[in-house]
Amino acid sequence: MKILITNDRPLLIAGAREVLARDGDFEIVGVATHGAELMTLIAARHPDVILLDLGTPGLEGLASVDRIRAAYPSLAVVVLSDATDPVEIRAAARHGASGVVLTTIDPRDLGTAIRNAVQHTAFHTVAPPPLEHESAQTLELSPRELEVLEAVATGLSNREIAMKLWVSEPTVKFHLTNVYRKLGVTNRTQAARWLLDRNRHAGTA
Repeated sequence: MKILITNDRPLLIAGAREVLARDGDFEIVGVATHGAELMTLIAARHPDVILLDLGTPGLEGLASVDRIRAAYPSLAVVVLSDATDPVEIRAAARHGASGVVLTTIDPRDLGTAIRNAVQHTAFHTVAPPPLEHESAQTLELSPRELEVLEAVATGLSNREIAMKLWVSEPTVKFHLTNVYRKLGVTNRTQAARWLLDRNRHAGTA
């Protein structure tokens, strides 16, 4: 997966290069240290995804996401941010970002976070609560999310689920936070109870 990074901090750039190179699933095709370079680099390097640090000089906040998405609709934009406020996270989604990755993320989880954002299996490591009009009836679980939830309902730990599904533990956590958001629950017990209730109703239908 070809990735372009926007950032002006040499230490962070070096860290991202090292972590993503070790991951093996990413090729860094360019680094924009100023917003003025961004569109030119996209046209020249043809990335699959952009890791967009909104603090990079010359960027116009989330308007930069609008600009990228308008010119390259199929290009995934993952925002690197300090934001944990659900309002800010939802704003990034409205502007077309594929996901938000916290600057405080464990470096070992960076590749997984970007993949989950690009594949739309999780938007943010700290999933915002559902909006008032959202419910389990209007937010359907993906097949993978349902697999994880079914494993949770049988009492498996995250590590056991990861081994069963051949994924990493961080990936399991991403799926679970997404499940919690969609179902409007806060823990494994509540999520498992939702599944049991759903299956019980399906059996009596």
